[in-house]
Amino acid sequence: MKSNKTFRVVLGIFAVWFLIPGGAVLNANAKEVIDIQQPQEGTTLSAEEPIELKYEVNTSPDGDHIHISVDGQKPDIVKDLSGVHEIGPLPPGEHTIQIVEVTKDHRPTGNEESIDVVVR
Repeated sequence: MKSNKTFRVVLGIFAVWFLIPGGAVLNANAKEVIDIQQPQEGTTLSAEEPIELKYEVNTSPDGDHIHISVDGQKPDIVKDLSGVHEIGPLPPGEHTIQIVEVTKDHRPTGNEESIDVVVR
């Protein structure tokens, strides 16, 4: 019975650690892996001009480079982990721009970010 009580106490401590704000502070200082800086979510853009996608990627341990795609089409393979990548111009309508972090052999790491834009 005593070891069962000890187990519950230890389990309770771990549960509290992950639920209290102090536990969240450790994660609050971590940088986002992928940050799409421009354009902003929901921005309306011109169909006449290319889109300048400004981004920054802080790779995870397995990350090597990124794939940038529009509407799930074949991605551009990009080695620069920060900067501006030109897309388009795109036809009028709603579009999803996505950045996916991948390994050296192009397998997704699970880190991705996307935005939706409107082109007119």
